[in-house]
Amino acid sequence: MFAIILNYYAVVAHGEVFFSLSMVVLVLSFVFTGRGAYAIGSLIFMIWIGFSPLAIPTISLPDLLRLFSALFLLDFLLQNRQRYFKLFLFTLVLNLEYLSSLLWTGPAFDRTLISSFYYLCLSFLSITVGASVINYMIRSENLLQKYEMEASTDGLTGVYNRRIFDEQMNRLSGTRNAAMILIDIDHFKSFNDNYGHAEGDRILKAVTHELSSLVSEGLMARIGGEEFAVILNDYTMAQAAQLAEIFRSAIEDSTFTTLDGTVIKVTISLGVAVYPDQVDSVEELYPKADEHLYKAKAMGRNQVCCDLL
Repeated sequence: MFAIILNYYAVVAHGEVFFSLSMVVLVLSFVFTGRGAYAIGSLIFMIWIGFSPLAIPTISLPDLLRLFSALFLLDFLLQNRQRYFKLFLFTLVLNLEYLSSLLWTGPAFDRTLISSFYYLCLSFLSITVGASVINYMIRSENLLQKYEMEASTDGLTGVYNRRIFDEQMNRLSGTRNAAMILIDIDHFKSFNDNYGHAEGDRILKAVTHELSSLVSEGLMARIGGEEFAVILNDYTMAQAAQLAEIFRSAIEDSTFTTLDGTVIKVTISLGVAVYPDQVDSVEELYPKADEHLYKAKAMGRNQVCCDLL
């Protein structure tokens, strides 16, 4: 669409010779978004040039097809080259196509050279400015995504953090039923004391990876040092208890190795609470699950507790 707008406002250079940066836009789309975007954009632009009564004849359909084919071939030959190198060569091809079309149908030779020189300067300037703006936008978007990721995930384990956990809890208001599973790694303080905090972090990440791979739905968050919570929508007590047991047995059956080659076993304790089966509001899910987690530890750890009966 931007190429069409630039074509509509093309500048007359000499007689039937026009200045338009429409093709510069398509070249930028080719380099930064790929062949598909360039193909679609070129097709739309061809339809505009060929059928719209408002189109300015800045380029003929045969020239457009020839340029289209040349850039595709060049992209295939340069597929492993850097983006700016491609931009430079694509712009050269664009200018050669402009020069050849002027030599074929344009004004006198001296005017052709002047028009081609101006187009060369304008196209390279536009490519440079356009590429700089696009790169700035890409870097800004990547930086925004990075900040959003850092603000929503735990830096050590990669699962969601306490802030996202609290937001998800707020969204549960009005839901028909929900469940929460609280998970705590047994004797983790003793492990840190015996092996050091660096090894503790490694084991914490390994256990988290094992648990998160089993969460097909719902949200898992780290809400404390070695404590995690899983929020589940539309889960019954039986379903939540079954999933908690899957968590427990998966960690119990796994082995973890320290950097010095020591093989250790890790277990977890879990507390489960379900709304509305056990609590009157979703705000009570966490206290009830924490109560059940405390009982699981009191029962000898490596347990799933769903009820205080």
